[in-house]
Parts: sequence; C-alpha cells; structure tokens
Amino acid sequence: MLKYMGSCKEVARLSSKALDSKLTFSEKLGMRFHVLMCGVCRGYDNELRQLAELARRKQAEVTDEASEMGEERKDRVKANVQLEIENAAE
Repeated sequence: MLKYMGSCKEVARLSSKALDSKLTFSEKLGMRFHVLMCGVCRGYDNELRQLAELARRKQAEVTDEASEMGEERKDRVKANVQLEIENAAE
C-alpha cells in the first residue's frame, strides 16, 4: 500500500503538473492518498491552487483593463515602446 503513496517530492511535482494538465488515474490516486495522510503536502497543494487562482484572476483583470484602454492611449503606448526600442538600438 505504501508504494502507491509516493514521496512528498513527487506529490509536489504532481500538484504543479495538475495546474497545467490532467493527471493520469494512477497519479491522481497516489496523490490523493498521500495528501490524505500528509498535512504538509495537503497545505502545499491548497496554497498552490490558491496562488494559481489569484494569478488567473489578476490576468483576467489586466486583460480587461487592456481591452478598455482607449485608442489614443494605445497609440501613445506604442509610440513610447517604439521610441525605447530605437533608443536601445543606438
């Protein structure tokens, strides 16, 4: 039974992987079993999920703000970026 539990290092890797892709059935099973038994990994997994959710929310806010930016302001930002590129090339 302990061979299915995995190490804390493996569970940390799987917690991160789960944010980006689906885990296999055996990965999910091993991780869930380990997290049931290990409070440290349970806390790590919860914190990692919370951070990922906060990052998604912030990205959505930034995207919304950019879409609401007026054309004049966008043109000014583009001009400033182009100027910085030209100055850096000199």
